[in-house]
Amino acid sequence: MLRSTVMCTGLLGLAAVIHGAPAAAQTVSQPAASIHLTQSRAGPYRWFGAGEIHVRTTACIASTTGRYRLTLRPAPTDALGFEVEFVTDEGDAAERRAPAGQPVQFEGRTRFRDDCRGVSNATISIRFPKDTLSAALAGEYAKRIEFSVEPA
Repeated sequence: MLRSTVMCTGLLGLAAVIHGAPAAAQTVSQPAASIHLTQSRAGPYRWFGAGEIHVRTTACIASTTGRYRLTLRPAPTDALGFEVEFVTDEGDAAERRAPAGQPVQFEGRTRFRDDCRGVSNATISIRFPKDTLSAALAGEYAKRIEFSVEPA
């Protein structure tokens, strides 16, 4: 399983960290999947009491089986819930609410078996609604969300 971590520290910045090897570099006899974040809007992510915070990233997701399960897992100490919209080029689309500290999963299909060759095939939008932000105590929040993908 390949893990990619997106961190939004203090709601001020977004950085992607990729862990693991692409599906092509893994054993072919075992089903494998990979994710590579290809583009994301950089911060700053400051909230001044109005509106919401919205983070959008595109990704390249490959799976030797043609199907995968994507999990977004926030750090267990984070106090803010968020909403996620997941859309793929293959027509998969879903929206889920991730309660504070709880993971959220999506299933998708891909035509890329080992490498997307730099092409994005999925869009992941993360939204922190105004009501969630309003209910939080004032201060800095280190928001870290881990992306993991496995073949389905």
